[in-house]
Amino acid sequence: MSDSNNILEIKDLNIHYNSAEGAVNILRNISFLVPLGKVLGITGESGSGKSMTALSLMGLSSGISGINMSGQIIFEEVDISKYSEKQWQKLRGKRISIIFQEPEAALNPLIRCGYQIMEAISIHNKKWTRKKLRDTSEDLLLKVGFKEITRIFNAYPHELSGGQLQRVVIAIAVANKPDIIIADEPTSSLDKNTASEIIKLLKNLQSQDGHTLIIITHDIELLKQISHHIILIKDGAVTDDFENSGSLPNGISDYAKNYLALSSQEMTFREINSIKPNVILRASQLSKIYKNYGLFGFLRKEEKKVLADISFILNSGAILGILGESGSGKTTLGKIISGIISSSSGNILFKDQLVSKSLLAEDKQLRKRIQIIFQDSYHSFNPKKTIGEIIGEVVTYYGMAKSEKEKELLIDQTLSIFSLDAGIHKRKFASQLSGGQRQRMALARTLLLKPEIVIFDESLSALDRFNQQKIITLIIKLQKEYDFSGIFITHDSDLIKKLCTHVMILDQGRLIEYGTVRDIFTSPACEKTKSLIDTRYDLK
Repeated sequence: MSDSNNILEIKDLNIHYNSAEGAVNILRNISFLVPLGKVLGITGESGSGKSMTALSLMGLSSGISGINMSGQIIFEEVDISKYSEKQWQKLRGKRISIIFQEPEAALNPLIRCGYQIMEAISIHNKKWTRKKLRDTSEDLLLKVGFKEITRIFNAYPHELSGGQLQRVVIAIAVANKPDIIIADEPTSSLDKNTASEIIKLLKNLQSQDGHTLIIITHDIELLKQISHHIILIKDGAVTDDFENSGSLPNGISDYAKNYLALSSQEMTFREINSIKPNVILRASQLSKIYKNYGLFGFLRKEEKKVLADISFILNSGAILGILGESGSGKTTLGKIISGIISSSSGNILFKDQLVSKSLLAEDKQLRKRIQIIFQDSYHSFNPKKTIGEIIGEVVTYYGMAKSEKEKELLIDQTLSIFSLDAGIHKRKFASQLSGGQRQRMALARTLLLKPEIVIFDESLSALDRFNQQKIITLIIKLQKEYDFSGIFITHDSDLIKKLCTHVMILDQGRLIEYGTVRDIFTSPACEKTKSLIDTRYDLK
């Protein structure tokens, strides 16, 4: 590619982190070109350096404590890696924009979503009237697929699902029609149908307005369908850089061949891991209604039913998958079962014991037996504590070690089980880990307690297929060893097929199908289920 065909050039980009043990390389001599008006796909395993590359292109990596960067980022013949923060503020969001992997971390929890979009526009359009800012923001919400514009505009981030939050972040990213849009795992929290709509939106913007799109993803099928050019990163270095012609080019590495060949594979359906399964959890007629009140609490009242009369059982040794589109009520159901929120009606029995939010909050040992691993791993950790301290808190709280030496040994062993180097990672903060590493940490902290029921809320969404398979294998191994049952919430039907014994399909808060994975996946009864279990993207 000639220089006139490229909008961005990265030259010998190096980033290292100064740890207590010395410098740790994150990116090593990264060099590549970004083709003008095309889609560049950047992929690699979790922790390979994909997201750090994205932060560098936005001038955000230098603000991380302990990070040092060298090399060049050439944009319009200027090395913007040397820009001051004031210079970056004029460029960031206007010429180069980013869609972050974890939308909740990117949004202010105290400001309504619509006003955050207005703020992103007003920074670069200071003379616009408030009405124009609002009208444009509402138009953006329509463009990213929302129908209830007023409700979404006035909603706080915590009132929206993961998929809805991602769409709000995308609206902010495209608000000022930037030259370059960097999408860092933009579909990891979305079901295939919603993800297809989001990718179609980005593709339409890219083709209509001539944007350049850099998509960072571990989704191989998406990568193959959307990218004009592919860059593969491993251990902080570029291993392969090639045009995406629809077939594997000559000269790529064996690692690239294996990585790109990794996709959904047919597998034997799992059976219950128990000789004599019995009901460990029974949910009856669970419903959840949210009420929004107007001025002074009496002028207007709106009710939104997010769950309607959900009933199911969980047998010992089973892993029940909950599959549905973003906003279908999956996470709400998981929060009710784990006692984070209360249901509006219905009840839950755990081994014939009626459980509730208040009981789980009061009973320490009961809470230990029913655990949840959240979708947003970033916010599930204390940002002021190191990973070692966070795991150490669990060990201390539940009296799992008799001495400080035994406690440190248990921390090191836990990290090692989840392929994390204790010497490096236990002294890091959550913000210094990749999305995939944080997900593994969340798994490690929860399974350390050996609970009887584990609720996985999109817990593998941030991992590439290599690491997803590793964690699935580990979960199955630990399930056999510790005999726990699971509830696996996801929008990825491929993960359901690989991990779960049973599945329930939710659509707009209602249960539409329920049975073994084998029965549901081989003979789906309705069109909605068929669309959810289809792993292909519809980008037409």
